[in-house]
Amino acid sequence: MLSVADGSDALGGPVTSSHFVSISGVACHPLKLEFATSGGDCTVRAWDIITRNLVRMVKLEAPISCVTYHPNGEVLAVGLGCSNTTSEPCTPLNRNTGGFCVLNDTDFTIAFAARDSTLALVACRFSPDGEILALASEDCSTYLYAAAEEYELIGQCRRHAAPVRHIDFSKDARWLRSCCDGGQLHFFNANSAQYQSNLSALKDIRWATETCLFGFGVAGSYVAAKRDGALLTACSRAGGGDEGPESGGGLLATGDSYGRVRLTRFPSREDAAQLEWRGHAGAVVSVTFNADETHLFTAGCDDKCVMQWGVLEDARDSENADDQDEDEAADYAPELRDGEDFSCPLDREIAVDVVNERVFVAELKVRSYLSYL
Repeated sequence: MLSVADGSDALGGPVTSSHFVSISGVACHPLKLEFATSGGDCTVRAWDIITRNLVRMVKLEAPISCVTYHPNGEVLAVGLGCSNTTSEPCTPLNRNTGGFCVLNDTDFTIAFAARDSTLALVACRFSPDGEILALASEDCSTYLYAAAEEYELIGQCRRHAAPVRHIDFSKDARWLRSCCDGGQLHFFNANSAQYQSNLSALKDIRWATETCLFGFGVAGSYVAAKRDGALLTACSRAGGGDEGPESGGGLLATGDSYGRVRLTRFPSREDAAQLEWRGHAGAVVSVTFNADETHLFTAGCDDKCVMQWGVLEDARDSENADDQDEDEAADYAPELRDGEDFSCPLDREIAVDVVNERVFVAELKVRSYLSYL
């Protein structure tokens, strides 16, 4: 924006900048109101959730295909390489493809770098205790590194017949599960990278995250998307309890290949009601809640957009909520149902859901602040 008086830059620089190649991942800071994005333009960018401004950025020597924060928030890890899921042409393979970097959060300087895979690393995650870093590769393997021992290689999880796309750690950091393009879901010992064939031994495991597309808790959403001819591409859980491995309660947010974002209760069922919003032009590549679960972020692979959703506690669920009888509560808390039942402005949709006896409002404000330049 230029000043009318003298033609100078009235804002002191650009309002914002964006990825100019497909976005590959989104990760939320565990302690601060910030989130990071990675893209095929070789950049990692940190954004402020409140102001929605770019905070810092670094450009590396290869496309970046995934990003994740350490639980203490001091560092974040990124996987290098160009995923073959994007519709845009990839840069030729270089010596950095298949490598990973650990960046200091304060200034994005490189704290550590290594390379064991020859193909792109497309998913990464730290264990809940921060001791292990897992990186999934398009070579059908998942690499485990000891974060406390200068990222020494623990082992290579081999069982999949197709590129691994999603990984989750158990809450006790002992187990890892992964799913691939071939529709397989496998389990491994996180301390040794050994395959776990005895599935009955894992029936009581509680998972720290819910990103694998073929788990029990996501089965209903997977079938519902497939019924419409779409593919489930991303999911994330909020409000999970510690009562059991797939205990009821909490919300499950999903994204699919049609660009739809859906919200339902966890665990999802095929016949369960769900809310739906449309905004992305193409597949949703990432769905994630921030640390305090007040915001949800969805990223489109091809539209280069990140949409910020607000998960707000309904003001009507206040001090007197416990004193209201069931009939009064039903007057202002409609059951979760199809988004078409709600008439809202084009730029905002609101739905009310009761989760664990608390009333939440899921609100979407379409903010495409990561868009084409």
